[in-house]
Amino acid sequence: MSPELQNFMQGLPMHITSVSDARALVKRQGGMTFLGGRSMRQTVQLIEPNERIYFFTHASFKFVERATGEETSGNGSIFLSERRLLIRVDFETRVLECSLCDILSVAASKGIVLGKVAFCTTDISMEFDILENQELIRQMFIHVAAIAPDVGAGAVSGAPSGQKAVVDCPGCSAAVIVVVGSVSKCEYCNRPVDSRGGGGIGDCPTHLGTVPGNLRTDSWACGCGAHAAGRFCSNCAAPRPDASRWNCHCGGVSEGRFCPNCGSQRV
Repeated sequence: MSPELQNFMQGLPMHITSVSDARALVKRQGGMTFLGGRSMRQTVQLIEPNERIYFFTHASFKFVERATGEETSGNGSIFLSERRLLIRVDFETRVLECSLCDILSVAASKGIVLGKVAFCTTDISMEFDILENQELIRQMFIHVAAIAPDVGAGAVSGAPSGQKAVVDCPGCSAAVIVVVGSVSKCEYCNRPVDSRGGGGIGDCPTHLGTVPGNLRTDSWACGCGAHAAGRFCSNCAAPRPDASRWNCHCGGVSEGRFCPNCGSQRV
């Protein structure tokens, strides 16, 4: 863990029992404390008595159901604890919850006024606004997910988990959380990721998830300004608009196996 991240996480995780506790953590981590008082109060009530919190905020967000591609935008409260990530949508009874072992990758970007933190789980891709400390929050999310016990869907509660590592995907540079000794798959570009490629618990990369300059011929431009080479943008986690279309090196756009402009085969 870097000295900057260690300082940012000092005193965490912490017990939150009131809105005042939540607002203090939001202010400390760079969130907007003047919004969502009622939402934050209702979300604090969802924190279990023995649950300790790493991150809490109220923000505008957008998430995509990965199975259906359905997109939802709105406002809500979000917290990250020792064992789960929870999102409560404002003015709705809907609560989204996932185990930390379901977090596959995290990205961050900084804008002129607001920045964003985005993450991808087994079920959703989501991004939310944050005023500052975007990169430190990204690193904290990865660190907490990497050290979390494997008690998510399909896992036996309390069973020992394999040691986890954070490895840069060789295809799109996304930070992928894998079990040491195994070969996983990057959820953004579908390339295999070998845990022996580097990384380790707490060794969180500092890149923003952008794709290197030598893009594949089927790369696409995301609305956030980044380029991606898979089903999801590695910078903001947005899904590819139309996965059947691809850009050829000659500049042509095709929906089939071969470019209609130059005849090159899709890579």
